[in-house]
Amino acid sequence: MKFKNKARIKIYSLVAALCDCLLIDTRKLKIKIQMLQKDFASSYKTQIDYELLSRTHYAYGTYHAALQAKALGVHSISVIEFGVAGGNGLVELENVAREVSNELCINIDVFGFDGVGWFA
Repeated sequence: MKFKNKARIKIYSLVAALCDCLLIDTRKLKIKIQMLQKDFASSYKTQIDYELLSRTHYAYGTYHAALQAKALGVHSISVIEFGVAGGNGLVELENVAREVSNELCINIDVFGFDGVGWFA
């Protein structure tokens, strides 16, 4: 499905922000809003541009690093998370790497480091 209506994305984002301001427990609503937003986005790049991802900062950095690597003729890159703690961010970084890798056809290795040791 192609991304057709930018206004809808902004409306869904405003609804989510309003719910946050009202301190309403809207976990289910947020999940549905995110699903709707992703339905309107045709590419991972569009999802990054409109901040439709839970950790857009991971996606932005990974996507643009992969773009630069591809422009330089590099076929593989590594992304690293320092301070892994519980591992939720590392799991999200792996998901981001998979999506970016599929979209840009570049191999992305993910590594995570914490005070205890390293994870891969």
